[in-house]
Amino acid sequence: MKRFAVAACTLLLLAGCAAQREATRPAAGEPARAEALATTSRWSFDGRIAVSNGKDGGSGRIAWQQEGETVDITIRAPVSGQTWRLAGGDEGGYELSGTKRESVRDADAEALLFRETGWRVPVAALGSWVRGLPAGRAQPRYGEDGLPAELREAGWTIEYKRFDRSGAQPLPTRIVARKGSLQVRLAIATWRHG
Repeated sequence: MKRFAVAACTLLLLAGCAAQREATRPAAGEPARAEALATTSRWSFDGRIAVSNGKDGGSGRIAWQQEGETVDITIRAPVSGQTWRLAGGDEGGYELSGTKRESVRDADAEALLFRETGWRVPVAALGSWVRGLPAGRAQPRYGEDGLPAELREAGWTIEYKRFDRSGAQPLPTRIVARKGSLQVRLAIATWRHG
């Protein structure tokens, strides 16, 4: 009886490992999806964003437009109606308007946002992560559907909760990025490419 129990446990463990391996493999079309998205230089989305540092947070509507390395991100707070706009990229640096009477500039978008709003958002990496792509060489963990389920990069853990499969390439619509007490949540309503 003891041998039977040990054999049964071993089979269950092996079955669990096989199921886990199956859930971590990319779908057959995932490399093509990732390549198509990585080579698309012009894209945008609209949705909602919530940012928290463990004590303070904020949320609003977000409109993100990207062309190459250049971004134009607008966030509108729902209650106060305050609007912030971060635009720029490449070698021209970034400009943030809406936090002071005059626009402020910095070469580093993340440092600029943190200094002016208290929100630590990795803008450059988020441009990749939001599409389900690594910003560097990290490899995603895939879900049972073969699409990215989680990505760990630069100290951040990015979880992909839902994808929109209606377009040419599946794109994330619910994303949670965490680093320690920092958290960025995105709910994307509309994607546009080209």
